[in-house]
Amino acid sequence: VYILVPRYLLRKRYAGYIGFSVLSILLLSLMKPLQEYFFQEHYGLEHMRHTYLNGVAALDLFSDFTLFMLCISGGSIGVLLRGWLVENTHRRELEQKRLGADLEAVRRQADPGLLLRTLRKTAGFAKDEPARASEMVLLQSKLLRYQLYDAQRPKVLLKTEAEYMARYL
Repeated sequence: VYILVPRYLLRKRYAGYIGFSVLSILLLSLMKPLQEYFFQEHYGLEHMRHTYLNGVAALDLFSDFTLFMLCISGGSIGVLLRGWLVENTHRRELEQKRLGADLEAVRRQADPGLLLRTLRKTAGFAKDEPARASEMVLLQSKLLRYQLYDAQRPKVLLKTEAEYMARYL
């Protein structure tokens, strides 16, 4: 597991990981009856089985294989889940940074020079067209209020942002 996980699973080589895992588990499952046989022979113990090539031995081999497979799969799922969580957290952070940068770029586009130009224009309309000048001052106050207060909040409603952009344009 300590070799297969970093070499295959974490590098997203799933077919190789599954193949080597199954092969390793099969070898582990086959080693149990061999160890049992040689241990009983070496210490002169009575053999519990008369033959290792019968249905009970095959069922024992299958149950060992299944048990090993469940254990290794459980550990692998934990590793995959942890990797997925780290990757998603990183992706979310990057997306938030990108959205913040985009929003900051839009905020910076609100040029202070625009405010000065429109104030000069409004001053020119104040003598000839007072109603239009009043409307322009009201619009400028809304733009300035948004820039000073609303734009500084960490979250701004999309509707508010759209209204600001429409007034700005």
